[in-house]
Amino acid sequence: MSMMKSCLKPVPILAALMLLFASGCGASATPIPTDTEVPPATPAPEKATRAEVIQSLTAQVILPGYKAASDSMATLKQSVDALCSAPSDAGLDAARDAWREARQAWLRTESYRFGPAMDRRSISVVDWWPIDAGKIDRNLASDDEVTVERVTEFLPATQRGMSVAEYLLFEQESVGLSDGSDSQRCSYLKAIATVVSDELAGILTDWQGTADSSGYASYFDGTGSLALIDSDAEAEVVRSLVFQVRSIANMRLGAGLGIDQEVDASAIPTGGADHSREDLLSQLDSIASVYRGAEGGMGVSARVFAMSAEIDARMLTAIEATITAARNLDGSIIAQLEGNPAQVRAVYDNMKELQRVLNTEIVSLLGVSVGFSDTDGDS
Repeated sequence: MSMMKSCLKPVPILAALMLLFASGCGASATPIPTDTEVPPATPAPEKATRAEVIQSLTAQVILPGYKAASDSMATLKQSVDALCSAPSDAGLDAARDAWREARQAWLRTESYRFGPAMDRRSISVVDWWPIDAGKIDRNLASDDEVTVERVTEFLPATQRGMSVAEYLLFEQESVGLSDGSDSQRCSYLKAIATVVSDELAGILTDWQGTADSSGYASYFDGTGSLALIDSDAEAEVVRSLVFQVRSIANMRLGAGLGIDQEVDASAIPTGGADHSREDLLSQLDSIASVYRGAEGGMGVSARVFAMSAEIDARMLTAIEATITAARNLDGSIIAQLEGNPAQVRAVYDNMKELQRVLNTEIVSLLGVSVGFSDTDGDS
């Protein structure tokens, strides 16, 4: 058969296009302009190495995640500053909206709180729970202005951070922010917004590095002159997932439902913004982004799939089932614990299956060592 007849043989459109480029039938491919940056092809999952997965997660999930969180915290600070400079109902609404976005952006980084966030003990600065409402009220009643220095140097975690900002922004007395009658509340809120914004900017800088020093990213992903070995980096990612899943399943949902312990609804962080359902969805988004990877990139799934497609499928199914159950909640988790606990139990049950696959199958498959307490409750 001649080359021309071969080119005219009926084939699917996609296959025909491939033949045109591969066999020389028809014109050659149009050259890509030299000033166009072509992203590298993503390796097939079965060929993914530890280094490739870690580099993909660092560049496409971790750094963008902290950038989004830092930007959101900066927007919160700007909104609070604007509110206190020119009090109004619209300004209060804008600050509340900025708080909601900043909180969710922060929670979407929860699956990679190792490295700088751990070294800086950022959780005690940014978002500690529970808070001490009694002492917060005493700070508000004090004649001593709450400044950035006081928040940073003297107030404990229970009297600062995003949950305290929520208390100041959303509780009934927050009307003093919109009519300008509560200068102490504004000072307290401004100080917290400044501290959390600076903290997220610090985490991002520590990851990215500066002109004078390399950041944690090049150490973590193995591209720097001083680098973590890829097996340790992979173990760090997996252990972080194990801890996060355990925290949500056992310490939050399990405690709220009273499973193997006394019922403790206060284990679910919430306040005037009524955000517990949104919190859970952001936390699950964080888990999914690390396991699946960003669109066009790779996550832990690529490594698992290379060794066991069946285990990978079980994990992906468990993640999707848990997200679906969370989306099906009719309102906040707190409200459902009181009115329809079966919906919360559905989330918990799916979360426990996710925990089982992660702790008993993926950890073993990847050869990751975790502490006993991290895998507690995974049976």
